[in-house]
Amino acid sequence: MKSPNADSNSSSMPIPILFGAECFDGGVLRHLVYLLSHLDPKRFQPHLIVSRFRSSPQAVTAIEQLKSKNVEIKRLAMYHALHPVYDLGCLLEIIRYIKHNRIEIVHAHSTKAGLLFRLAGRLCGVKTVYTPHCYYFLAHKGLKRRLYIAIERLLGKLTCKTILAGNERNIALENRIIHASAIAVIDNAIDPACFPIHPRREACRKQGLLESDFIVGGVGRLCRQKNWTALIRAAYRILRFCSSVTFVIAGEGEEKEKLQTLIDQLGIGSKFRLFDRIDDITSFYPCLNLFVSTSLWEGLPYAFLEAEHYRIPMMLPDISFMSRRFPHALYYSVSDQEGLFVSLLECITGNMPRVSDDSHVSDFELFIHRHQCVYEQISNRTHVSTENLIEL
Repeated sequence: MKSPNADSNSSSMPIPILFGAECFDGGVLRHLVYLLSHLDPKRFQPHLIVSRFRSSPQAVTAIEQLKSKNVEIKRLAMYHALHPVYDLGCLLEIIRYIKHNRIEIVHAHSTKAGLLFRLAGRLCGVKTVYTPHCYYFLAHKGLKRRLYIAIERLLGKLTCKTILAGNERNIALENRIIHASAIAVIDNAIDPACFPIHPRREACRKQGLLESDFIVGGVGRLCRQKNWTALIRAAYRILRFCSSVTFVIAGEGEEKEKLQTLIDQLGIGSKFRLFDRIDDITSFYPCLNLFVSTSLWEGLPYAFLEAEHYRIPMMLPDISFMSRRFPHALYYSVSDQEGLFVSLLECITGNMPRVSDDSHVSDFELFIHRHQCVYEQISNRTHVSTENLIEL
């Protein structure tokens, strides 16, 4: 099928790229704001379609920020769950948008948008790129897992490039989702300029925490994936004989009430706090003596990168080939509640994991650069150099 933009491929004009995301929140939001804000405007014209049902303060702020960067934004009635009537309407709207704006590349983000936007791109005859932000099949077992793997394999045939973090690449190849040649490895990265270092005393005072306490904390949505109940139950056992420890979680989500109820039932409310909204996360990380994740599955979450930036010792579950990216962290078996408790106790009593000496200051520039290389490589433009092709 001929691209609707085949007659407009002048190398002097920016490449129009449509980014699509239903889940415009958390790490996906951060990822898109970073990427779309830093694309070279002389080479790329970004467009963004997101769900109008994602209207958190962070999403509203991000949309205004991107508009100030001349990103064209449209909001659709895109549901997270499958909804045949609305999904068909969204698909037709996306197709109309691609044709009207003469889009050359469609870049879909996360599972639901990965379905709708790759189908729309294929039907319009334009190149498609996909970033899964953690494969959805990792959340399931048995028949459901096999079904979602089969769907990813099918959609992979419609995709020119799938962008994965290094650890996610291993997952894709292990499950035969796509061929290695269709993968571009681009690790997530944070912009160091957005994360200044604050003194711990100042940060603890701002968050209402005791500087003298050993503070264990995590950052992430309050949802099933993050498995925070495991941390709460381990904290209960530790606090029975370690009174100078405080546990904190920064995040919002559908399990907030459930988690707070568990904390109250265990009687540890004075030593386990949920920060459901922190306006300045840069004043949270410096409080932590130990960063902990209890996630059941992950891609390459920004919270891990942020903790690494603040040089906080990390304790992580042994999932998603994570040790290849964070070799200095302490790992425990994700299914081992006793192992989580023992590892926490070891850290608190002095056997802390090492902090990485590696500098990742240049990672953010590489994150932007490699995305731009992918877009130019699969477009009909000639900007991309042989050096850039090798890097992918």
